[in-house]
Order: sequence, then C-alpha cells, then structure tokens
Amino acid sequence: MKNLAIVLGLSGALAAPAVAMDIPVAGQTLSLGAENDINYTTGIEEWNWELTPSAGVEYSGINFSVETTIDMFDLNADEVFTGLDYVVDYTLPATNIKLYSELSSDPDFEFSDITMGARITF
Repeated sequence: MKNLAIVLGLSGALAAPAVAMDIPVAGQTLSLGAENDINYTTGIEEWNWELTPSAGVEYSGINFSVETTIDMFDLNADEVFTGLDYVVDYTLPATNIKLYSELSSDPDFEFSDITMGARITF
C-alpha cells in the first residue's frame, strides 16, 4: 500500500498534461503539441516515460496529423526515432462518431498497412 501511495504521488507530480498551441496560417489552423505519459506497471515493476510530439492541420472539418513517440528513458539508444504515425480523422456532424485512417512508418520511412475505422464515444 505504501508503494501505491508513492507511485500515485510521483505520477501526479511528474505527469504533465498534453500541451498544444494553435497557429493561424493562411486561413487554416496549424496545431502543434506534445503529450507526456509517465506510468508504472506493478507486476513487472517498470517505469515508462513517453513523449509524443505532434503537428496537425484541420481543413473543412477533416483533421490531418503526424506524430512520433519518443522513449524518454532510452534516449541513449542507437535509434531514438521510431518512425511517424499519420492520422486523418473526421467527426460526423451531430454525432459521437469519428471516422479515421492511420498509417505508420518505421525509421526508414517504410510504411505499414493502412488502418481505417470508426470510433464511437458515449
């Protein structure tokens, strides 16, 4: 129980919310941001810290974004850059349905399969 209290306290102190900035460019909005995720897994007693910088633009209700994930505990590794994730999504008006498509690349920009789907929130 003491470990849980320490973990929750540290996680709350170290965790930072997603940070984003919107910049108007040529009549469109360019979004730049980053998400910081620090977590602890109890079964294997392992800390993880991932930083995910991202950039995106919205055009006619369609969001185009690109992001990458950096393992902050492994910055001395040979390859810190793991590739890019490209996402296009569109929320259907007056619904909680988001249509999306995702494509990822590795560090050499070799692409994976395309994932398409719908997310419903309620």
